[in-house]
Amino acid sequence: MDALLVTKFHMPLLPDGAIPRPRLNNKLSSTTKVSLICASAGFGKTSLAIAWLSRQALPVAWLSLDENDNEVHRFFSYLLTALNRCMPGVAEKSFELLSSPASPAIMAAMTQMINDLEQAGRRVILALDDYHLIENQEIHAAVGFLINHQPPHLHLVFLSRTEPPLPIAKLRSKNQLNEVGTEDLRFNVEEARCFLNRSMSLGLTGEQVAKLEKQSEGWVTGLQLAALSLRELRDANGFIDSMSGEDRHITDYLVSEVIAHQDKDIQDFLMQTSILKRFNADLCDDLLGIENSQQVLEQLERGNLFIIPLDNNRCWYRYHHWFAEMLSNRLCTRGKQEVTRLHRQAASWFMAHSMWEEAIDHALEAKDYDRVISHLETHIDRILARGHFNIYLQWFKKVPADYMPLTLTLHQLFFLYEMGEFEAFDQCLQQIGKQLGPLGNGKEGATPEQRGIFLAIKGIRSASLFAVDEARGHFRDALSVLPEEKRFWRTLALGGYGFCQRVSGAPGKAIQTFRKAVSMAFDENLSFCFFMYSIALAKLYMEYGELQRALETCRTLVNYQGSDDEDVPFSGLAHVVMGQVYYHTGELLHSEKYLKNGLKKITKDGDVFSIVDGYLILALCLLDQDRPEQGIEAMDEMSASIDSLAPPDSVTLMAASCKGLIRILSGKPASTDKGFLPQGGRDLADKEYPDLSPLNFQGIYRTGQQPLTCYSNVIQLFGAKMAMESHRIDESLLILNEFVLTFDDTTSLLFRVDVLIQVALAHRRLGNDARATESMKNAVVLVAPENYCQIFMREGLPVYELLKQVGRRLGPDEQEAMCFVGRVQKKIVEPSRPGRSQDASLGLTPRELEVLICLAKGANYAKTAGQLFVSVNTLKTHIKGIYSKLGVGNRTQAINKAKEFRLLPPS
Repeated sequence: MDALLVTKFHMPLLPDGAIPRPRLNNKLSSTTKVSLICASAGFGKTSLAIAWLSRQALPVAWLSLDENDNEVHRFFSYLLTALNRCMPGVAEKSFELLSSPASPAIMAAMTQMINDLEQAGRRVILALDDYHLIENQEIHAAVGFLINHQPPHLHLVFLSRTEPPLPIAKLRSKNQLNEVGTEDLRFNVEEARCFLNRSMSLGLTGEQVAKLEKQSEGWVTGLQLAALSLRELRDANGFIDSMSGEDRHITDYLVSEVIAHQDKDIQDFLMQTSILKRFNADLCDDLLGIENSQQVLEQLERGNLFIIPLDNNRCWYRYHHWFAEMLSNRLCTRGKQEVTRLHRQAASWFMAHSMWEEAIDHALEAKDYDRVISHLETHIDRILARGHFNIYLQWFKKVPADYMPLTLTLHQLFFLYEMGEFEAFDQCLQQIGKQLGPLGNGKEGATPEQRGIFLAIKGIRSASLFAVDEARGHFRDALSVLPEEKRFWRTLALGGYGFCQRVSGAPGKAIQTFRKAVSMAFDENLSFCFFMYSIALAKLYMEYGELQRALETCRTLVNYQGSDDEDVPFSGLAHVVMGQVYYHTGELLHSEKYLKNGLKKITKDGDVFSIVDGYLILALCLLDQDRPEQGIEAMDEMSASIDSLAPPDSVTLMAASCKGLIRILSGKPASTDKGFLPQGGRDLADKEYPDLSPLNFQGIYRTGQQPLTCYSNVIQLFGAKMAMESHRIDESLLILNEFVLTFDDTTSLLFRVDVLIQVALAHRRLGNDARATESMKNAVVLVAPENYCQIFMREGLPVYELLKQVGRRLGPDEQEAMCFVGRVQKKIVEPSRPGRSQDASLGLTPRELEVLICLAKGANYAKTAGQLFVSVNTLKTHIKGIYSKLGVGNRTQAINKAKEFRLLPPS
């Protein structure tokens, strides 16, 4: 046998700037029998092993394997030598037995080695790098024998691109295996950031790093190759956006390290299936005209050939994106005819298996437009039901205009508007208008269906612009001509009509119309319409005194699975509204849970209005649980969320107002908050309707929103609350009384109750007990049939005192109100209930509050008496009353308690 190459025993040095990976080091332990690090080429197997082994206090016998080590004697000569270099003399007897060419000598040598290691009694680690290059079954059998009879002092480490044919399953079942695979080795965003910016010194932004990490799918070498290309370019953003498997560095690596090692049949299989975004054995058999695809897929997975299982049953797979792009690029060198044939075949298979979206994708790639049109016309109702309009719009754009019939062009018009492509929408609208006329009157044989769709789309456009009368007319006319079987468009027009009723001040009629639209959408499995109109209905229920119906509607939505179990756009709205409903019932933990879940989803959807709504209630919920710091943090999260979405001015104004209120209620006002809210509310009221131009899903999404007057009213109410917190009671009452004068049946019940409670609290502070009690009673009567507890509870003890007065005034025929008063009082005084019950004035009169404010400023008795135009003796009487009500014994204690209870104006 040739002399042994000494460098194969040298464990490589850890590269400079290697990224620490403690999460993976923690998965490895020398206390088990075996560690297996198994992944595709370039995922950092060796680097991880070196980093972990370098930290061990044990001797390490390292062996780098290559293709030439498949000869039995050569392999074990290297293995024994590696151990002997690490533990001198431990393999001498085994070497003697190995010198015999007879096969049984191998097992004898292994037995001797195991005995000698056992006798030595010293712990050692044996690491075998690139074990996937070993294909000799005799070697595998001998190594398996070593594992089955492994001495406790030996720990084995295998680094391999494929799972070796060793007793791995047995080790797994006995918990004797440390295992690190491809999914573990993928860089996360933080590791990618450290690698690209620290090790490669690229200075990329967080967004750029995140994009590269997502595109590379955490493939370590892929990131390194991308970094090499980035060093050669000036336009980092342009390169990152277009980065693919066609990059020359990536292509060269994958071809030399992966493709070149596969036989021709596997190469053909990889290239021809690269046109598929996902695949299974049956599809591959049909595409390639073979019958052994299942075996090939299993072989590819065992070989870690950049193939990713998509389900636990190992039925569906996909390739790593860059690997697929490289393969597809190589396939194109065989000619367009071959690629087109494969796409046509794939389209036929998917359609035969009712997977029509994939069928359309492949038919478009094959430029088989007749088949595309046929599929679209057949499945257009399902397309509309699901609401994923952007996907379908991209299909329509790929079909030449000459192929498009009028009905599909109308659907394209709708998708353009829903996705906010207004310039293209206007051009398309003009073209269709020439065929149908400006009012949808038929020309050139237009059908009632086509006229009705056109009118419904115009209604959606008018509704989004808040041209309410115009929208109402379009929806009414659409309903009069649309055939009964066109359920999506009839539901759309019906929901749009309900929206017009809502914003025109007819909430009762709007509720009835939305109920019809929701029922129709549910019966026809129109997921998106069902979802959005149910949200609109739940909001109306919540605002107009049907809290339990709102809760039931939200529960239905949270549990709802639409067509094909796919996510509905803006589905997070259900969680947000449910969180708001739970807040009003006083179930704060439930409220917090649903609000946080929903806000994560709608932030991704870019729903800026609901982001502000949701975060405001979340902050109030946290304040009411005595967690003011977290309430402020919620407002900061709100600002960060909407700032990244380029919100319209109205949303920015709303957000700033909400943030100002929460800071005031938390006792930490910002200097910019003072005087901002009332004027901000009036500014919004002047605008009347929101600016929705930055938002997608303009039309149907519109129905879940409210006029800006709703928001402006709430913001001005914030101003009244802020004035009261700052002891400017007259200013507060001025705002509140303006609202009371505008109340009618179209005013939100929730808003009316909040105003009446604030009026009651203001009169109480002024000593007008009769007016305070009357206003509080009016509030109670409005909400007694439902469980709107929190709006009362969050004001704490002052409301408790007023509710006692209300209880005395309720008659025997007002038992429902009496029960409600009792429930709220009980919750307010519960000792374990956190919240703003500590924000009460504790019965201090307005004069006593004035005295307390003067004392807090450090004024002495004489100066305070002079400022208040009273005698010192009268002042002392007031001070005695303050001490008694606060339960304190001196000025310092009084001031500290006043700060604790937030009785003093913000400093």
